[in-house]
This record gives sequence, structure tokens and C-alpha cells, in this order.
Amino acid sequence: MADADDVKIRRKRARKSSDELPETPDPVDIAMHALATGADQHGVARAVLEKHARLIDIQCKREREELENVRVQRITRWLILSAVAALLLGIAGGIYTAVGSEALVVEPFRVPGALSQAGLGGEVMATRVMDRIATMQEKTLSSRPASTYNTNWGDDIKIAVPDTGATLGDLRHLLRSWFGNETRISGEVVQEDGGWTVTARVSGHPAIVAKGPALEALVTKAAEGIFSQTQPYRYIVYLNTEGRTSEAMTAARALAMNGPEKERPWGLVALANSMGPPDYGDVESLEAHREASLAVHDFPMPVTNYATTFRNLGRWEEALPVFRRAAKLVGNGDRISEEFRGQYVAAGDASADEMLGAYGEAASKSEAAAGQGTPVYGAQYANSAAFDRYFQHDLRAGDADMRRFGEMLGYSNTTSSRPLAAFLPTDPGALWVATLALAQIVRADQLGDQPMLVQAVRENVPGEVHFLSMLPPKVARDQARQVWPALSVSMAKAGFARDAAQLLAPLPNDCYPCLVARGQVAAQMGDRAGATRWFAQAKGIGPSFPFADEALGRMLLAARDIPGALGAFQNAIAIEPRFADAHAGLGDAEAATGDWRGAASAYADAARYAPQWGKLHLKWAAALWNGGRQGEARAKLDAASRMDLSEADRALLAHLQAIAAH
Repeated sequence: MADADDVKIRRKRARKSSDELPETPDPVDIAMHALATGADQHGVARAVLEKHARLIDIQCKREREELENVRVQRITRWLILSAVAALLLGIAGGIYTAVGSEALVVEPFRVPGALSQAGLGGEVMATRVMDRIATMQEKTLSSRPASTYNTNWGDDIKIAVPDTGATLGDLRHLLRSWFGNETRISGEVVQEDGGWTVTARVSGHPAIVAKGPALEALVTKAAEGIFSQTQPYRYIVYLNTEGRTSEAMTAARALAMNGPEKERPWGLVALANSMGPPDYGDVESLEAHREASLAVHDFPMPVTNYATTFRNLGRWEEALPVFRRAAKLVGNGDRISEEFRGQYVAAGDASADEMLGAYGEAASKSEAAAGQGTPVYGAQYANSAAFDRYFQHDLRAGDADMRRFGEMLGYSNTTSSRPLAAFLPTDPGALWVATLALAQIVRADQLGDQPMLVQAVRENVPGEVHFLSMLPPKVARDQARQVWPALSVSMAKAGFARDAAQLLAPLPNDCYPCLVARGQVAAQMGDRAGATRWFAQAKGIGPSFPFADEALGRMLLAARDIPGALGAFQNAIAIEPRFADAHAGLGDAEAATGDWRGAASAYADAARYAPQWGKLHLKWAAALWNGGRQGEARAKLDAASRMDLSEADRALLAHLQAIAAH
């Protein structure tokens, strides 16, 4: 117990005195302690700390500099790596571009010293050869894309000039020589007794030797030899352009049989395209065009040519699906050469539309195509558009397209002071005058102007007959299939039915427009039974077309067989609803029964596809008026007054307007 009550005394640890130094060797800590305890009577500690602060600033500055140096080093390394990568990518890209690429290198020719002294050194001679090749290539207009050629150097033609230093272009050519297909051309010029010998050599081909007294002609001959060896398809196109058809066919056969494997199908295309007058016509070239369309089946040009040959022969039922196939192959045109891409895309299926009687759509597409690509072929589209507009009864638009056609051919006038009979087929302007003669007859017929039609037939048909008689026989035969079906019906309407029948008599029975025209001419002559047989025969070989039914309907309507006429017009519309004449015929048949509402409806349908048909608007106005819709009738009469009308229709318009005014 006592022990518990004892007071326990604990000893406390003595505190350090204020002047006792900190337990550290760090002078900064010592200086800070001195300042904190007030022991820095002489300012030594403060001076230490100030110097230390300056040291810290210096160290921070150095750290920042080191950091900047590290950043610069990193950026430098990245730049070096990027440059190396870009160089490697450039080399890889150059190699990738070079692989499979084509280039033409023309080495300086070896020439006699006398030529060099005269300014015709080796480089000059090589340049002249190159110029000839470039000129020939410019003349080879084709829808075939450059990428399909076995050899295609495009604009990459170079004269190899030695010892001029290395350039980036030289590097590209070096890569092409390693990884691509570089064609090298060399040669020499030798002066001999009586003339010159020019020899040209193409890598991988036999030498081309030309001898003669005229050096320039020999250079051209050597260039043609080079072109034929390196660009065989284009060379054939060039020969056809120059009118050397026989040479073109020989070269095409050689290409199809013995050319590079990639070029052989195109040899068949070139052969078919070379089969022209006077020895070949549509009959003789049809099989060649068929083979060409199969050889290059995924390209629209040979398929279009095959379809066109069928159409020219009058075998429309066979032509129509081929035209549609060709239009699908066009697509966006990315596989067609730049010169023709716009025309092919814009034209689309205009040929099929035209054959079906959808003249408005066909004309719009052809007009668009005429404004694209090369004027030479654009003129053909303008010509087609002009006749499509006439058949659509839009005479002003047809006249505009005909003027455009003439301007593209280099003719500004719409008429010629010389009659067609005064022209030879080879005369400049013969095609223009022959087309104008045909257009004048068709225009008058579609306008419905009888006096104008009679005059146009009398003035122009003898010239057409004479002009065709001067053509080579096979050409005349083919042209007759295309010209006489269109003109014979107009001739019959003008009172020359027997003459028209004689022009149609030699034409074959597998020609759809020929059979329809025979039926129409027979109907004009009063031979209804004969006309019915012709129309039935035409419908048998051309069930996809509305013209036989429409013509039958017109004949039955004229004979007052209204039920038969209604049925025929309805059949034509069912085949092709865009054929305006069939709707107009149905309206005429409805009007003959007194069904003015039905007639007005049919005329309205016709106007959808022939909105500028003046005579149609007169009939439409009459149907509306008789149906009690006088306000609408006046509007149609007003519209008709601004359209093309014959003199008789213009008088009828004035009469109807006078009635409507009361």
C-alpha cells in the first residue's frame, strides 16, 4: 500500500537551446534555421539563401533548355523519319505506277554528216518521226478506252537526249524501264545512189526499212510502220480515216489472227468497222459485227454497231434488244474514251426510243449528245434529233436541229441553190443537200400541208432517186431500205402512190418499216385487203412496235370502221404509250362516235408526248367545245395560234376562234 501512495517523479527531456545548431550538414537548412531563430546577425545565412535561389534559377533555365533540346531532337528525328518514309513511299509509288505502264522513247537517229550540217541531225530526225506518230494518233478518234490497248503510251513520248544530267523525269523513265513496258525506237538514215534509206527499229519487232528519193515521204512511211507495230488497232482506225480501207482490212485480219492476245478481239472489231463501201454494205458486214459484239461483249461500241446494222436492214425486232443491251453497257461512261464518253452517256437509249415512236425523248437525248464530244459525230446526233422532232410534230425544234446539223458540217444556210441531182455522191455538201431534201418532204408531211407536200415531193424525189442511183450498188441497196419507207408514204399522200409502190417493190420482206410503208401506200391506193395483209405481215416480224397497228387504225378510220379503228389504236398504245400519233388516232376515232369526253382525253394524252402539235390542239379544242368545256377550248385555240399550222389549219383556227368569240 505504501508503495502505491509514493509520489513518482518523472524526468523530462531537456529542450535544445535556441542557439543550438540543427542536426544536418545541409548549408541551406543551416541558413534557414539561422534566419528562423534570428541568429543571422551578419547576413551570412541570407546571402547563402540568395545564392542558392540564383542557383535554382540557373538550374531551371538549364532544365528548360535541355527540354527544348530534347523536343528539337524528337522533331528532327520525326522529320528525318517522315522524309525517309516519304522517299520510300515515293519510290514505291513510282514503282507501282511504273509497273505495267507504257512509255515511248525515241533515240536520236544516226544520220550522215551532211544532214547534220544541214540542221537535220539525229535528234531532229527523231523528232520528225515522233511528230508523225503524234499526228496519226490524233486522227484515231475511237470510243475504245486507252486502258484497253496492249500498248498505250498516251502523251508519254520522249526523245532520249544523252548527257543532259539527271532529272526527275529521267528517274521516272528509269523506273519504267525497270518495272514497266518501255518501247524504244531507234534508227538511221543512209544516203545511197539515187535516194535515201530510212531504217527504224522498235524494240521487240522487225526492222522497218523505207527506200526512195524523197526523205520526208520515207520518214512518214517509217512512222507509219512504227505506229502499226506499236499501236495496231489505232493504226487501223487511222487507215480508215485516210480512206485506205483495203489496207485497214488487211491489217485488221492480221491483228485478229496473229496479234497480241489482248488485241485479237479488237482486231475483229476493227475488221467489222472497216467493212465499208463500195465492197461492203450492211448485209455483208452483219456477221462481222455480230462476231465483234461477242468478242468484246462488255463494251458498248461494237454492240451499238451491231444493233445499228440490224436497224439499217429493217430488222427492227432483232435490233431493239441489242440497242437496249448497248445502253446498259454505257453505264456512267467510265469505260469509254474521253472523246466519246459524254456522247454515249447523253444519248443513252435514244435509238430504242426512236424505233418505238417515243420521238420526244429520243430527240432530247440526241440533242444533248450533239453538244458533247467531237463535232463530227455530234452532227449525226443533231441529224437524228431533227427528224425525231419532225415526227414529234415540233417543227420549230426540228428546224433548229437541222440548222445545227448544217453548222456542224460547215454549212450555215438551210437551203442550197443547187438541186440534189446536180451533185455527185463525193461532192462536198452532197450529204447536206440530200438530208435537206428528205427533211423538206418529211416536214411538210408532218405539218399536214398538202400543197407544200406536193411541191416538196416534186422538187426533191427525182433528185433523191438520181442521187441513190449514183452510189455504189451495195450502198444504194442499203440506203433504199432507209430512205424509201419514209418517203414513199409522203409520196402517196401527195398523189404519187404508184411511183411510191414501185420504189418499195424491190425491198425485202424481212424489213419492218418496208412492210408498214407498203401497207400505207396500198391503203392510199384503196387496196384495203392488200394493206391489211402488209400490216399483218409487219406485225408478225415486229410485234414490239406500234406503227403497223397505228397505220391499220388510220386506214379503218378512213373506211368508217370505227370499232376496228378503236381496237387498232388501242393495240398501238398498249405496245408503246409514248407514241403520240396513236393517242391522236384514238381521239379521232372517239370523236367519230360522238364521245367528246373520250376524244378530249385521248388528245390530252397525245399532247403529253407532242406538246407543240398545232393540228392536235385544234382537234382538242373542238372536242372540248363540243363537250361543253368552252373555256378550256378557247385556251387550246390560243395555244394553237402560237404553233406551226398549215394554211388550211390556220384558216380553220380563225373559223373556230370566230365561233368561240360569240
